[in-house]
Amino acid sequence: KIQEMFLAMKLEKQYTKQEILELYLNQIYFGQGAYGVQAASKTYFGKNVEELDLSECALLAGIPKSPSNNNPVSSYENAIKRGKVVLDAGKRFSVKLRLGDEDFTDEGFLSFCDMLVENGVQLLTLHPRTKKEKLARPPRYSYCQMIAERYKSAGVAVYLNGNVKDENSFKYAEASCPSCQGVMISRAAVQKPWIFRELSSSSDEKITVNMEELCLEYVDLIEKYQPVEFWKTRLQRFFTYFAMNFKFAHYAQTQFLNALNNDDLRQRIRDFFEKCPEEREKVL
Repeated sequence: KIQEMFLAMKLEKQYTKQEILELYLNQIYFGQGAYGVQAASKTYFGKNVEELDLSECALLAGIPKSPSNNNPVSSYENAIKRGKVVLDAGKRFSVKLRLGDEDFTDEGFLSFCDMLVENGVQLLTLHPRTKKEKLARPPRYSYCQMIAERYKSAGVAVYLNGNVKDENSFKYAEASCPSCQGVMISRAAVQKPWIFRELSSSSDEKITVNMEELCLEYVDLIEKYQPVEFWKTRLQRFFTYFAMNFKFAHYAQTQFLNALNNDDLRQRIRDFFEKCPEEREKVL
């Protein structure tokens, strides 16, 4: 388990999320012996993935959740139903991106964004750093503001991402990008999910968070809303950061990240709070 955790961390250091997603789409199983979206496109439609229309893309998107039951060869009816679920979900096309490589140019970056918008992307979430820039480097919010102004008349929303971790950083990001329509909070939202209350509420009223219930509920939600193949990585990422809330953070991380499966994780969570009852409630 520890080796897998370090492998995941190594991947995140070497590749951007977009690159990891591309690797995933090129390897995920789509049924009928087809691994990767290109192979699936050839298997089911006899053409390259870039030639698919929207309904065909929706059908493919519905397969991975259950490849044996949702592919059109084994069950055409199920495949069509799943494709309709994807189309009827009311989801808009969105892209999360960075500025590019270290030698990126404004012209190249804007040209790429223009291409996305021309092809139907309705939301751009920009993390204004290059691929290799770490979190220690201040985000270049001016680029978020630049594209927000650029696509305002086209009705394309722009969200900023990067370094928002508390009220002060949130206000600074908002002031830097007045034309952006939203803010994406990533790592801080994992470490302290209550950050959204802190940023949106003007009330000074204290609330008490039951940390044990929150941990157990998160495991339940992962099982409910995520594909099985995502369970381990999502849970490991969450507890790596969420455990920082505890006085015995390293002990909590060690216990939770070494769980054999989700039921074992639930038991480890209960055991942790049994041994450290003072960690059970957090007053905000």
